[in-house]
Amino acid sequence: AYAMSLRGHGASESSGLVALTSCSAYIEDIRSVVEQIDGEPVLIGHSWGGYLLQRYLAKYRDCARAVLMASAPPSTSIPAYWRMFRKFPWMVTVAHLTARPHYVYSKVESVRELLFHPDAGEKEIQQYMNGMERISTLLYLQSIFCPPKADKVWAEVLVIGGGGDEIYNSAMIAHTARAYDVEPVILPGACHMMMNDPQWQATADRILEWLAG
Repeated sequence: AYAMSLRGHGASESSGLVALTSCSAYIEDIRSVVEQIDGEPVLIGHSWGGYLLQRYLAKYRDCARAVLMASAPPSTSIPAYWRMFRKFPWMVTVAHLTARPHYVYSKVESVRELLFHPDAGEKEIQQYMNGMERISTLLYLQSIFCPPKADKVWAEVLVIGGGGDEIYNSAMIAHTARAYDVEPVILPGACHMMMNDPQWQATADRILEWLAG
């Protein structure tokens, strides 16, 4: 398994401001990694990564299977942002205008409420907070006004989400699944950070079951 690092994130270089990096630039980052992998990889995209993955799959046909995990839908993400805005209006506004998610996720309590299971430990949440980086304001706007074109996606897609996700709830996960003509997999109790959640093993097992099938 490979965990790729987009430009401007981790130790990857960036040719400009992260806040102004476009979806197209990130898609080419994905492409550059896929081209280095032998065989036909299965791509997994989480949250905004799911948005990028759908845009990628609509452009390239080099991956026959993909997983959308707690993913942005193939339509506008306004309902998700509106739920966040109602909870933390000032912090959400400043975070997206400044490209700094730290304004929303500045306290363990708000991070746990929006992203994690109530049983998630403070140590794990703090590690997540310590690793937060700047986001692309341009990508945020594109996810609202330039939704993916599901009808152009050729790959077989697994759509999986958490019943306790406060960002992309069960209704949005079901909407995504309908767009790809598949049954949604919604894990009860799992939250947005499905790979860091105390129930992460259930998510991993379900993906492995699908891959084996």
